[in-house]
Amino acid sequence: MQSQQNRREPASVGIDKRIHDRLPFDRRITITAFHSDGPLYFWGRTSDLSQGGIGATIVGDLAVNDVVSIQIPVPGGQELDLRALVRYRYGFHCGFEFLIIDERQRQLLQGICEEITANVKSQ
Repeated sequence: MQSQQNRREPASVGIDKRIHDRLPFDRRITITAFHSDGPLYFWGRTSDLSQGGIGATIVGDLAVNDVVSIQIPVPGGQELDLRALVRYRYGFHCGFEFLIIDERQRQLLQGICEEITANVKSQ
């Protein structure tokens, strides 16, 4: 009989678990990538948003682990400027994880996510 310590969970357990739910989110964004020869500017179109990150199709060449700044237009004519890490890339689609979020940014993100959730539930 195996002891509890020697048992292993299958490799697939927990792979798709996320801290925050992904929500549908369609906006044009601007991305600034920081490279040794200077900043590079791209635009993209978002597909989903969570309080921890964003997915987008971009016009530009980013690599996994690049640090970028993402400018997201939000209701009320404001713009959310967040620092993020490229977590994955499949063709032109990238997943970004937000790195540093101050309280104002966190509240704006939370409000946007709550509004999207309410709109999705009402449909």
